[in-house]
Amino acid sequence: MLEAHLNPNWDAATRKPEFLDKSVNWITKIAPSSQYKFLLDLGCGPGLYAERFNSAGYSVTGVDFSKRSIAYAKEQTLFNKSNIEYHYQNYLTIDYVEQFDVITLIYCDYAVLSITDRLILLKI
Repeated sequence: MLEAHLNPNWDAATRKPEFLDKSVNWITKIAPSSQYKFLLDLGCGPGLYAERFNSAGYSVTGVDFSKRSIAYAKEQTLFNKSNIEYHYQNYLTIDYVEQFDVITLIYCDYAVLSITDRLILLKI
């Protein structure tokens, strides 16, 4: 799965880099980091969106249930000195105590959730 995320020529686990850039640019236009500082990236995978959001000025927290993706993301945040906080966990079971201004769930994750899981997620 990590290989699929990181291959820039596949629209498999993550879209191509141009799409990521356009998505982040669109989100920054409707929720600018100057007004909406704290961003939660659910299903963050290896942090490809999270790094872009961080570069756009957000304080980013990423959550994913893939150990390999979170390990890679943590390596990248050290390498890039991006100060992103990553958590290896199912985002449906986290007891959120932080407040976030923007919450993203990118690449069709919501569509595959059961009705019960969608309701759990929306109560966050």
